[in-house]
Amino acid sequence: MKLRTIVLVSLLAACGSKKEGPPADHGSGSASAAETKPAKKPLTADFFGKAVAPPGALAPLKWNMPAADAAKAAPALFKMGDKPGYSLAEDPAIDGVSYGVEIDKDTKKISRLSVQLPAAGKDLVAKAWGAGKDAKDSIGKPRTFWFDPQAKWRAYAEQGFGDDVNLELRPYVPAAELLDSGLEANLGKTVADLRAKYPDTIVERSDAQAAADQKAVGDFAGKDLSKEVGAAKADVRLDFPPTEWGEFWTRIQTDWTDDGKLDDVWFDLPYEAYQPAKMEIYSLIEKKYGTGKPVKYLGEDALLFGTKAPWVIVTDDTIGKAWNVRLSSTKPD
Repeated sequence: MKLRTIVLVSLLAACGSKKEGPPADHGSGSASAAETKPAKKPLTADFFGKAVAPPGALAPLKWNMPAADAAKAAPALFKMGDKPGYSLAEDPAIDGVSYGVEIDKDTKKISRLSVQLPAAGKDLVAKAWGAGKDAKDSIGKPRTFWFDPQAKWRAYAEQGFGDDVNLELRPYVPAAELLDSGLEANLGKTVADLRAKYPDTIVERSDAQAAADQKAVGDFAGKDLSKEVGAAKADVRLDFPPTEWGEFWTRIQTDWTDDGKLDDVWFDLPYEAYQPAKMEIYSLIEKKYGTGKPVKYLGEDALLFGTKAPWVIVTDDTIGKAWNVRLSSTKPD
């Protein structure tokens, strides 16, 4: 019995020492998984392709794609961190590249696509897509823009944190195309008509929602806006993609007659980001509507185009740095 006990203890000790000790090195050259992981490749112009569009892991995604569909199309991009609705994921194979995807908290759809690039990224984008147009944001920070008028994708590159470059991608509608889109054909129509024609872009607010939004803005400004501009009322608008130099969207605002017919629509065509755009856009307006007649509209200098409805009133918003275009079924006073 004593001999059996000694043998058993010896065996257990031997097994334990084998389990706890380091693996034997037989000179085979074996390494850990971390040591054999392939090194990332440097970023090249080929990464961006020949046309402006979401590159790399963003390519399967579509603008306004529902979050659930986006997660299926690109699961590696949707490991949400501590910021709800936003994901930042590194490219597994390319050094210094990360992807940003943001989901709108209300619609639960993609609202932002971006790529973080190393310092050389901007030059590589230009090599792939051409020189681009040098512009700026609303506080004068440099941006370079690229456009694909056929696919309707717009991108701009700007300085990120440190030496990084941020590349933002968004659909856009060319200003010329917006002017030719036939918005004036909606004059005289009802809200139901707009719902049927623009199901994905119509935005409706009730009296209560409008009042809540007005209060939020007033609280931020430290004012009671309802006393200054009157109580907010229910409204309807269309949210289109931005034109070339807009920031987030083109909002088509509306006015209605007492019997619920669309009386006029108006929208801005921004030019602040790119100063030559001011005259470029005005040339598009003249090409579409002809020569304008100087008039006063709501106390402001304006141009009136045409001799019958739909009347086109254009003003230069020198504060917002945009041409304001109003299409109306009623001749201005």
